[in-house]
Amino acid sequence: MHSQVYTSFKDALTNNEKLKIVYLGDSITSCEWVHPNWPSIVRYVLEEEFTKDLGDWKGPSWGLRMFNAGLNGGTSEDMLDYLGEYVLSQKPAMLMYVISSNDRHYEFGNEQFANNLRILLDRTKEIPHRVVLSTISSHEETKQGQMDGYYGELSEIFPQPGVQFVDLYSLSHNFPKDRIYTFKLSEGEEFGDRKAGDIDPFHPNRLGNAYIAHAVLKEVFGVDFDPEKFMRDTFDDLKYPQY
Repeated sequence: MHSQVYTSFKDALTNNEKLKIVYLGDSITSCEWVHPNWPSIVRYVLEEEFTKDLGDWKGPSWGLRMFNAGLNGGTSEDMLDYLGEYVLSQKPAMLMYVISSNDRHYEFGNEQFANNLRILLDRTKEIPHRVVLSTISSHEETKQGQMDGYYGELSEIFPQPGVQFVDLYSLSHNFPKDRIYTFKLSEGEEFGDRKAGDIDPFHPNRLGNAYIAHAVLKEVFGVDFDPEKFMRDTFDDLKYPQY
């Protein structure tokens, strides 16, 4: 069953309103090297769903827009610095913010992380349809719970009026990680004891992005999406892959 926010979007499109979703986060959100990536999949599926419901392709195709404000390597401080320029200036109907894991690399404390998040939520509270806040998907380097301290802070912040929390970190424990983390590191990407040619344990491949889209579509919009079927159709070069 479609969600309340899906219905509100459909009603707006029926009234010829223009809707913009802005994505904010780090490289898991920008993911410009992945084709298709999860933000583009979400847009495709929503346009398909609204077209079926409205009986018209032009309204959803012309009325629904996405802006990817992902900042590769960005921290919660960077998200705040660019919030006005890259997010609020777009006058979004929805903000979808996937929390960065980069704070831990710069040794931001849990308290600073939580305070930055509170400021961001306060500055985006006028966004009309919804702010969606999501954790990142879990991967090889987080299976021992390195992010638990940061995510534990979220229990002190939520629930928040007008903000939906999506725990992608927990949902992704059921993703087929052996098939999702297959990208190989390039020259200049080496870190720790990992060298060029080794598996990148942080960034999901195309199938992984389809699984992220699956979680977002289900949790936020109430849309059923089969990532395996979608990727099979994509690799079979179907112009309009089914899901």
